[in-house]
Amino acid sequence: MATFRFELNGRPTRNKTYVVYLRVTVSGKRKLIKTPIEVARSSDFNAKCKGENWVRGGVRDAKLLNAQLADILAKAKETYKELDKEGEVSTVLLAKEINTEVVSPSFMAFARERAQMIYDSGGWRNWRKYCGLINKLEAFHKKRRMADITVADLTVDFLTKFDNFLHKWENEREPGKLLHPNTIEVQFNILRTLVHRAIEVGIMEASKDPFLVFKYKGVKTTKEKLDDDEMQRIINLELPDDSLIWHCKNYFLFSYYCAGIRAADLIQLRWRNVTASGRLHYQMGKNHKERDLLLVEPALDILRHYHNEDVKPDDYIFPLLSNDAEYASYVTQADKDRMKPELRHKMYQNVSAKNALINKYLKKIAEKA
Repeated sequence: MATFRFELNGRPTRNKTYVVYLRVTVSGKRKLIKTPIEVARSSDFNAKCKGENWVRGGVRDAKLLNAQLADILAKAKETYKELDKEGEVSTVLLAKEINTEVVSPSFMAFARERAQMIYDSGGWRNWRKYCGLINKLEAFHKKRRMADITVADLTVDFLTKFDNFLHKWENEREPGKLLHPNTIEVQFNILRTLVHRAIEVGIMEASKDPFLVFKYKGVKTTKEKLDDDEMQRIINLELPDDSLIWHCKNYFLFSYYCAGIRAADLIQLRWRNVTASGRLHYQMGKNHKERDLLLVEPALDILRHYHNEDVKPDDYIFPLLSNDAEYASYVTQADKDRMKPELRHKMYQNVSAKNALINKYLKKIAEKA
């Protein structure tokens, strides 16, 4: 007689997840068989559940994970019956036979888990990119009526069909147009990163990597720069003082005078970033590199518009983010790195919204110039 039950490995993996094992007992001898199912928290698993609800309902993809566990259990029991008929039942032999029947782990569940890890670690920009890919993969497998996308599904043929699917995807930013080839390249770059991560954590064999064969390259593009005459026309453009478009012109020109400071960094500049010697010193949010620039006179003129006697060193220079916001108390990049994910998410949402606002008015400035 054999007994079967699922249990959780109490020690987390290096990815801080918990692996579900199938414990098989035959004639008093026990054997733990690793399954491809993992949960983010030990409390997400209930070994004494009623029915087939080992993974609790509040967990994303719980139904799918429980269905996979039920399939593993059913195949284990069926394998035991077949071996028992032959009189060759043992935990070692049973484990060997069961391992050949284990279902392929869900790649979609793995991708969502990886995206959540990126979000929790503060990589909000990358999290958005991963979510974009996951949404497209979900749309793809629904269109093809696949129950899920498993690791075993990731073949060259799969990627080829996904490539064709993406070439028919409408561009959300430019209605009426399809995705740009370079945007598709970004999707495959993220997918390749996920595949390589799956290989690193052991849920996919390196020899099964479809990107060893499948290749995708975008197209070369040329970014047109403004020439001196065009820049001068923007500089000379007269706009109503203190109007929104006037402020956006200042933001653009200040970035121009400061060697092309990124919009996200410009939006978050504080008065403490301006030194007494007339330099701009700040740490870039994207790569944490330090920048130290001499502020030329036109840049100093712009700063004079926004400076007053009441400003504090930690106040934002430009009137884009609120000094009273909860995230405003996190001043340095090191402070921001220790923010809770939800608060960091809120801050980046506001920064992104202000960036979009500036770009909107830059188009109007270009038209007027």
